[in-house]
Amino acid sequence: MTYTIREAAQEFGIAPSAIRYYESLGILPGLARKGSVRVFSEKDMERLRLIECYKLSGMKMKEIVAIFAMIDEKRDVAKRREIFRNKHQTILEKIEELHETEKILRYKCWIYDRAVEMGLEDVSQVLGQVELPPEIAEGKALLSQRHGKKEA
Repeated sequence: MTYTIREAAQEFGIAPSAIRYYESLGILPGLARKGSVRVFSEKDMERLRLIECYKLSGMKMKEIVAIFAMIDEKRDVAKRREIFRNKHQTILEKIEELHETEKILRYKCWIYDRAVEMGLEDVSQVLGQVELPPEIAEGKALLSQRHGKKEA
């Protein structure tokens, strides 16, 4: 089965111009043509899947170009592995940071919910009148660590 550029773009939810850009970078080489129309084979579609997968994993186009150069030349498998390991570690660190941010936001929402319930405009008064549940106190502690101060 073959695909047109429009069909290939629709398959991945991207613009045809993105595919032309990938081709210009050399990471989608040797596309067949029928006249002036690009024709995508299943192999080309698999290559597009890899490009989109790498993009979704947070890789920059420069990194993707470098990886495909190594793949195409069947070299540097250890270096490619290292690129993926480093990207994985970066993602794990971002996930941890997001978990901490979520806990801080949960704390802030809890404090503001209590202030509204109590009819207080000064949210700092909430802390003197209610006890924080442990799962909420964790967010307060994280906020204090990040900013080195107490905050409502």
